[in-house]
Amino acid sequence: MSKFDNKWCVSGDKEHFDAAFDTKEEAIQEGKALEYDTIYIGKCVDDFAPHIDADDVIERLQCEACDVGGEYGESYLEDVTKEQEEELEEQLNDVLSEWLTKYKHEVNFYSVENVERIQG
Repeated sequence: MSKFDNKWCVSGDKEHFDAAFDTKEEAIQEGKALEYDTIYIGKCVDDFAPHIDADDVIERLQCEACDVGGEYGESYLEDVTKEQEEELEEQLNDVLSEWLTKYKHEVNFYSVENVERIQG
């Protein structure tokens, strides 16, 4: 669950939305406090999740193997099973998630949908 799930945001120009409020009313109140002529509110949508695709990693390693070993590297990792690939992907994403959290690189942005115009 993201810190933006079920949150509302506010804008004075329908392009740059700020903050994330628990309720629609809080977002409207913020727009009024900022004295926007026209208030736009919308739902925050957390639609980006950092993710490592194991197939991409394997393909990259295969290309590098061919670059280094030529035809001898062509069969590298060809026998990886679907289960092995899924295990690799799960482990890589666990490490990525821990790293992002450790260094405070969590997602800090969101998209906006269901925008409504409210007179200020």
